[in-house]
Amino acid sequence: MKQNKNLGIGIATLLIIGVIIVTFAHRATTSAPNQNDAASSEASLPPPLADATPATVTTEPSQPSATPAPAPYKNGTYTLTTSYMSPGGTDKLGVSLTLSDGIITDATVTPLPSNRTSAQYQSGFIASYKSSVIGKSIASLSIAKVAGASLTTASFNEALATIRTQASA
Repeated sequence: MKQNKNLGIGIATLLIIGVIIVTFAHRATTSAPNQNDAASSEASLPPPLADATPATVTTEPSQPSATPAPAPYKNGTYTLTTSYMSPGGTDKLGVSLTLSDGIITDATVTPLPSNRTSAQYQSGFIASYKSSVIGKSIASLSIAKVAGASLTTASFNEALATIRTQASA
Protein backbone atom coordinates (compact mmCIF):
# COMPACT_ATOMS: atom_id res chain seq x y z
CA MET A 1 0.00 0.00 0.00
CA LYS A 2 2.90 2.33 0.83
CA GLN A 3 4.37 1.73 -2.65
CA ASN A 4 1.10 2.79 -4.30
CA LYS A 5 1.04 5.95 -2.17
CA ASN A 6 4.65 6.77 -3.08
CA LEU A 7 3.90 6.12 -6.74
CA GLY A 8 0.88 8.41 -6.57
CA ILE A 9 2.92 11.17 -4.94
CA GLY A 10 5.63 10.80 -7.58
CA ILE A 11 3.14 11.05 -10.43
CA ALA A 12 1.43 14.05 -8.85
CA THR A 13 4.79 15.78 -8.40
CA LEU A 14 5.69 15.19 -12.05
CA LEU A 15 2.32 16.56 -13.16
CA ILE A 16 2.76 19.70 -11.06
CA ILE A 17 6.26 20.26 -12.43
CA GLY A 18 4.93 19.79 -15.98
CA VAL A 19 2.15 22.34 -15.41
CA ILE A 20 4.65 24.85 -14.05
CA ILE A 21 6.95 24.42 -17.05
CA VAL A 22 4.10 24.77 -19.51
CA THR A 23 2.78 27.85 -17.72
CA PHE A 24 6.16 29.60 -17.77
CA ALA A 25 6.76 28.65 -21.39
CA HIS A 26 3.33 30.00 -22.35
CA ARG A 27 3.93 33.27 -20.49
CA ALA A 28 7.32 33.70 -22.15
CA THR A 29 5.89 33.32 -25.65
CA THR A 30 2.77 35.44 -25.11
CA SER A 31 4.15 38.29 -23.03
CA ALA A 32 2.84 41.73 -23.99
CA PRO A 33 5.19 43.68 -26.29
CA ASN A 34 6.66 46.90 -24.98
CA GLN A 35 5.91 50.19 -26.69
CA ASN A 36 9.10 50.08 -28.78
CA ASP A 37 8.05 46.72 -30.21
CA ALA A 38 4.60 48.05 -31.08
CA ALA A 39 6.05 51.11 -32.86
CA SER A 40 8.47 49.06 -34.89
CA SER A 41 5.82 46.52 -35.92
CA GLU A 42 3.44 49.29 -37.00
CA ALA A 43 6.20 50.84 -39.11
CA SER A 44 6.71 47.60 -40.97
CA LEU A 45 3.03 47.15 -41.91
CA PRO A 46 2.09 48.01 -45.51
CA PRO A 47 -0.19 51.02 -46.00
CA PRO A 48 -3.91 50.28 -46.28
CA LEU A 49 -5.27 49.81 -49.80
CA ALA A 50 -7.31 52.67 -51.19
CA ASP A 51 -9.82 52.23 -54.02
CA ALA A 52 -8.98 48.59 -54.52
CA THR A 53 -10.47 47.21 -57.71
CA PRO A 54 -10.89 43.52 -58.35
CA ALA A 55 -8.36 42.00 -60.71
CA THR A 56 -9.49 40.51 -63.96
CA VAL A 57 -8.10 37.06 -64.68
CA THR A 58 -8.21 35.58 -68.14
CA THR A 59 -7.26 32.04 -68.95
CA GLU A 60 -6.56 30.40 -72.26
CA PRO A 61 -7.62 26.84 -72.93
CA SER A 62 -4.77 24.44 -72.40
CA GLN A 63 -3.27 22.88 -75.49
CA PRO A 64 -3.19 19.07 -75.53
CA SER A 65 0.31 17.69 -75.95
CA ALA A 66 1.10 16.49 -79.43
CA THR A 67 2.45 13.12 -78.30
CA PRO A 68 2.03 11.36 -74.99
CA ALA A 69 5.14 10.83 -72.89
CA PRO A 70 6.80 7.49 -73.57
CA ALA A 71 6.51 4.79 -70.96
CA PRO A 72 9.65 4.73 -68.81
CA TYR A 73 10.04 0.94 -69.20
CA LYS A 74 9.66 -1.34 -72.20
CA ASN A 75 7.13 -4.14 -71.85
CA GLY A 76 8.50 -7.66 -71.99
CA THR A 77 10.06 -10.51 -70.07
CA TYR A 78 13.58 -10.03 -68.75
CA THR A 79 15.68 -12.97 -67.58
CA LEU A 80 19.10 -13.03 -65.96
CA THR A 81 21.24 -14.90 -63.47
CA THR A 82 22.88 -13.19 -60.51
CA SER A 83 25.63 -14.59 -58.34
CA TYR A 84 26.61 -13.82 -54.78
CA MET A 85 29.01 -15.01 -52.14
CA SER A 86 27.63 -16.95 -49.19
CA PRO A 87 29.55 -18.56 -46.35
CA GLY A 88 29.39 -21.81 -48.34
CA GLY A 89 30.75 -20.35 -51.59
CA THR A 90 29.34 -18.74 -54.71
CA ASP A 91 25.59 -19.09 -55.15
CA LYS A 92 23.48 -18.13 -58.15
CA LEU A 93 19.88 -17.11 -58.57
CA GLY A 94 17.89 -17.12 -61.83
CA VAL A 95 15.39 -14.25 -62.06
CA SER A 96 12.74 -13.67 -64.72
CA LEU A 97 10.36 -10.68 -64.56
CA THR A 98 7.55 -9.71 -66.93
CA LEU A 99 6.78 -5.98 -67.17
CA SER A 100 3.69 -4.25 -68.47
CA ASP A 101 3.71 -0.43 -68.30
CA GLY A 102 6.40 -0.56 -65.62
CA ILE A 103 4.40 -2.97 -63.43
CA ILE A 104 5.70 -6.45 -62.65
CA THR A 105 3.00 -8.84 -63.80
CA ASP A 106 4.89 -12.11 -63.39
CA ALA A 107 8.06 -13.25 -61.67
CA THR A 108 9.97 -16.50 -61.54
CA VAL A 109 13.03 -17.23 -59.41
CA THR A 110 15.11 -20.32 -60.10
CA PRO A 111 17.31 -21.55 -57.25
CA LEU A 112 20.94 -22.27 -58.17
CA PRO A 113 22.52 -23.01 -54.77
CA SER A 114 26.01 -24.35 -54.16
CA ASN A 115 25.13 -26.26 -50.97
CA ARG A 116 22.27 -27.52 -48.83
CA THR A 117 22.13 -24.45 -46.55
CA SER A 118 21.91 -22.07 -49.51
CA ALA A 119 19.23 -24.29 -51.02
CA GLN A 120 17.13 -23.90 -47.86
CA TYR A 121 17.47 -20.09 -47.88
CA GLN A 122 16.69 -19.86 -51.59
CA SER A 123 13.66 -22.16 -51.21
CA GLY A 124 12.33 -20.04 -48.32
CA PHE A 125 12.77 -16.89 -50.41
CA ILE A 126 11.05 -18.43 -53.44
CA ALA A 127 8.09 -19.54 -51.32
CA SER A 128 7.50 -15.98 -50.03
CA TYR A 129 8.77 -13.25 -52.37
CA LYS A 130 5.93 -12.93 -54.92
CA SER A 131 3.59 -10.92 -52.69
CA SER A 132 6.31 -8.27 -52.43
CA VAL A 133 6.83 -8.11 -56.20
CA ILE A 134 3.76 -8.94 -58.32
CA GLY A 135 1.65 -5.85 -59.10
CA LYS A 136 4.40 -3.46 -57.97
CA SER A 137 6.15 -0.82 -60.05
CA ILE A 138 9.73 -1.71 -60.90
CA ALA A 139 10.67 1.99 -60.78
CA SER A 140 12.02 1.96 -57.25
CA LEU A 141 11.16 -1.50 -55.96
CA SER A 142 13.60 -2.97 -53.47
CA ILE A 143 12.30 -5.69 -51.19
CA ALA A 144 13.29 -6.26 -47.58
CA LYS A 145 14.71 -9.52 -46.29
CA VAL A 146 12.35 -12.35 -47.18
CA ALA A 147 12.12 -15.54 -45.10
CA GLY A 148 15.41 -14.80 -43.35
CA ALA A 149 17.29 -15.05 -46.65
CA SER A 150 19.22 -11.77 -46.62
CA LEU A 151 21.82 -12.79 -49.23
CA THR A 152 19.18 -14.21 -51.58
CA THR A 153 17.06 -11.07 -51.15
CA ALA A 154 20.07 -8.85 -51.88
CA SER A 155 20.79 -10.86 -55.02
CA PHE A 156 17.17 -10.51 -56.13
CA ASN A 157 17.34 -6.73 -55.55
CA GLU A 158 20.50 -6.67 -57.68
CA ALA A 159 18.55 -8.44 -60.43
CA LEU A 160 15.76 -5.84 -60.10
CA ALA A 161 18.28 -3.03 -60.60
CA THR A 162 19.80 -4.71 -63.67
CA ILE A 163 16.38 -5.37 -65.21
CA ARG A 164 15.32 -1.79 -64.44
CA THR A 165 18.33 -0.60 -66.49
CA GLN A 166 17.69 -3.10 -69.30
CA ALA A 167 14.01 -2.15 -69.55
CA SER A 168 14.55 1.60 -69.51
CA ALA A 169 13.09 3.06 -72.68
